[in-house]
Amino acid sequence: MFQAQTLSPVPPNEKTPATLAVSHAFASDWGFDLVYPSDWVVTDLSPALPVMKLESESRKNCVQRLFQARLGAPASSFSVIGQTSQCLGHTPDLVTYATDTVSAVKKQNRLSDTEYGAYSIHGLSFWVMRAKAAKIDHPDDVEILEKVIAVLPQGVVTWNAFCKDEAAQKAFEHTHIHLASGGDSEMVPASAFSVVTPSETAPKENK
Repeated sequence: MFQAQTLSPVPPNEKTPATLAVSHAFASDWGFDLVYPSDWVVTDLSPALPVMKLESESRKNCVQRLFQARLGAPASSFSVIGQTSQCLGHTPDLVTYATDTVSAVKKQNRLSDTEYGAYSIHGLSFWVMRAKAAKIDHPDDVEILEKVIAVLPQGVVTWNAFCKDEAAQKAFEHTHIHLASGGDSEMVPASAFSVVTPSETAPKENK
């Protein structure tokens, strides 16, 4: 499942952070590729068997780990997970899934400075949240939490970032996503955030 390759330098006319000048790509079979900075330490997940339970009462049982990386020490971590519609037993609804995700996050964290956003890439809707998160049982351990969610043809995909500093958070936002259906964008375009609730999705097109 995991494939990594060095890409050609980014064209000089493309507005891309210096951290992506030398980058690598993760090619998934879920309909997207991810271009990430070369200083990310990526875990090869190919030996791990995906969790697939066709009859499940909990979406957690359907989670497939697609990508995992870390940066720095103490380490910021980045991951991508997917849950197929077949395993979930239905086609996920982005609004419902986003609302449930926020509820799940709040069960384990105290959030502050929370922002929600929405945008679209080539007609595909994305939802995003970012916040400062402190574990309820470890209130002094504060991270910048960011989640991006989209419903792809195969199922729902969540891109996660747990960042120790703003540099790592910006690196996550400036990674590039390529959709198999067409479209290319930064993971979180600058226009994504607006004053919306977790359940509101008013996508802003980002081609």
